[in-house]
Amino acid sequence: LWTIERHTPWREMTADLHTGVGKRLATTLADGSQAVLNTASALNLRFGAHARRLQLLAGEVLVTTAHDSSLPARPFLVETRHGQAHALGTQFTVRQYGHATRVAVFEGAVEIRPCHATGNPTLQRAGQQAVFTASGVEPPTPADQQTGTAWTQGTLIALSMPLGEFVQELGRYSDKALSCDPAVAGLRISGSYPTGNVDAALRSVAQALALQLVVVDRFWGPQAVRIAPAART
Repeated sequence: LWTIERHTPWREMTADLHTGVGKRLATTLADGSQAVLNTASALNLRFGAHARRLQLLAGEVLVTTAHDSSLPARPFLVETRHGQAHALGTQFTVRQYGHATRVAVFEGAVEIRPCHATGNPTLQRAGQQAVFTASGVEPPTPADQQTGTAWTQGTLIALSMPLGEFVQELGRYSDKALSCDPAVAGLRISGSYPTGNVDAALRSVAQALALQLVVVDRFWGPQAVRIAPAART
């Protein structure tokens, strides 16, 4: 059933919990754990006698686990198409990309087990994050709780972030098609920007970097906005 759910186009719309573009959803699970879904995310709840299991079908979720009153205590697992994260009394985020999954741990620890890997799971402790594919886990990098969970408050924090990456991240919260001219994609941007007002965030960045926003209305799709070098006069 899990394999079928992963590959059916309607799985996100029929998920137990899901959010639209630019929306968030916070909920308390049956065991008292907390889950917050980011923009365009979908999650199935599979709590049973032997495990507390979340299936992340798309997007990103912040999980704060609660003590399980069942005896014996059931493991808390978050699954993606690339494998699973086993929470060990913790707060962490799981974000699923097309090619990989990223787990960032802010409290406690998480064991990562790629679905096609052999051997013992990889342990990530508080302050670490790691990206994993179906076959393996990349070396950990630092995870900052403030920047990693800012989206739960409707904020995108950039710390010397390349402009191209910033526009891509901001685009997750917009119905418009956002893009960045390659000529300016390497410029660095820092600051705190509202995900609930993407237009204002783009205007702020364009003004700070002396760039221009090129808006194109398209009959066949959403409006397109491109951040580009300022026009020469």
